[in-house]
This record gives sequence, structure tokens and C-alpha cells, in this order.
Amino acid sequence: MFNEPLSDLTKVLATLVDGSNRICIPGFLDRVRPNTLAPALARLDSSAEFSLKGYRDALGVPQLVRRSPRAHARLRVGGLPCCRTQLSA
Repeated sequence: MFNEPLSDLTKVLATLVDGSNRICIPGFLDRVRPNTLAPALARLDSSAEFSLKGYRDALGVPQLVRRSPRAHARLRVGGLPCCRTQLSA
């Protein structure tokens, strides 16, 4: 009898992160510089090339997300999925 390859792969993938979705691969984050997101977002906010208002105007929409306390909590710096360290590229 042999193991199912997909089952084996699933077990391996399950060991890459812990129960809190923190990466468990030794050395994976060694070259990531800490605290670089907030300054980058601040530079983007003050950039002449990009503004949220200009982006909204180009899209023709009054706002980018629905305003609610819950939605606002998700928009904190680092709160968006794209701002969290992930294994996917």
C-alpha cells in the first residue's frame, strides 16, 4: 500500500505555517527589513504621482470601500492581506 501524493503534499504544506498563520520556515523572514511598510505608505500618501482622490476620480467612484467601523479596522496599516507576510507570491 502507498500513500496518496496529494495527502502527503497537504501534510507538508500544513507545516509551513502555524495555527496563527505565522511562517514556520527557518530563515524565511531573515532578509525582510522590519518597519518598512509605514514609511512606504507615508511616501505614497505624499506622492505627487499618486493620490487616493486622483485614483477615485479616475475610477469615477466616490469612495474605494464602504465606510463602517468594521471596514475601517481592516484598513489599518498592515491590516490588508497584501501587507502581511505570506508564503504566496
